[in-house]
Amino acid sequence: MTIISQENIGTQLERILDSSEFMTAKRLSQFLRYVVEQTLKGQSDSIKQYTIAVEAFGYGADFNPQSDSIIRIQARRLRRALDQYYFRQGKEDPVRIEIPKGG
Repeated sequence: MTIISQENIGTQLERILDSSEFMTAKRLSQFLRYVVEQTLKGQSDSIKQYTIAVEAFGYGADFNPQSDSIIRIQARRLRRALDQYYFRQGKEDPVRIEIPKGG
């Protein structure tokens, strides 16, 4: 298993966010940045629908992920956008950032 430095991951994140898939997708960019930054801080266990909604998207503390599926919808869109990025622009990138389904 290859260990990738936080600096390389940060560089890859910026490369993705500067791509055509993400330049015009503010919510997806916020989502991706939040997840990567929390993971780099060692706080991946705290990444939940609720924390994404409140901390990344600015929803109120009364956000209820059971009755509002926006985070699940955005997660699917984010996975699809990442797939598109790596299929086109990022196919030769040395680092691949992935958002696993269900996590």
